[in-house]
Amino acid sequence: MVFPLPIDSRRPRCCDNALILGDASCLEIRQLLAASRLPALPLNPALSPLEAISEALQQQRANGQAVRSLHLIAHGEPGVVWFGDQAIDRAALLAKAEVLANWGLKEIALWSCHVGADADFIALLEELTGAVVLCSQRLIGASSEQ
Repeated sequence: MVFPLPIDSRRPRCCDNALILGDASCLEIRQLLAASRLPALPLNPALSPLEAISEALQQQRANGQAVRSLHLIAHGEPGVVWFGDQAIDRAALLAKAEVLANWGLKEIALWSCHVGADADFIALLEELTGAVVLCSQRLIGASSEQ
């Protein structure tokens, strides 16, 4: 396929309010974050994943970036997003409900295999954050081609 327009290497204007956060324990995810044209950070592994996400959102906002769209890149399974050996699951969401309510996001994209197969988990995340959650019920990434 030929694209008649030149590819613009600058950050896409549609993504001015986006932040990408990923699992720091995974080499491939760290490489994706490093190559991103959008603001992208590995999550602080010293904190629980939800605390690390909250910290990253606060830091971006303190630096003048109004984050409205959050992209999380991590391994997953139905109803669980894994950051290293720490899980974001239903229990973690409920334990941090007050924190999630303060995220102030419009949308959350979960780039994690199978996490969307648990509709109750996704509904709870939407309820607690007030954000629309985008996710997959299947494999994503290189493994999805097998």
